[in-house]
Amino acid sequence: MYAFISYQTEDKAIAGKIQRILSEVRINSFLAHEDIEVSVEWRTKILEEIGKADLFISILSQDYYNSAW
Repeated sequence: MYAFISYQTEDKAIAGKIQRILSEVRINSFLAHEDIEVSVEWRTKILEEIGKADLFISILSQDYYNSAW
């Protein structure tokens, strides 16, 4: 199983905790700030990773709602 974690940069510590919990139950996951290499086109990579995901987790914070993305 593979999860995509959607979050705002301000929430990356929480996203990291969720990733660790998922890992404990053998669910691999994607975190943009950890898994996108500097030279990679980030929009393309995010769409690619969403397409591979079995599970989509969205961290709904005020920063998330205020984001244009």
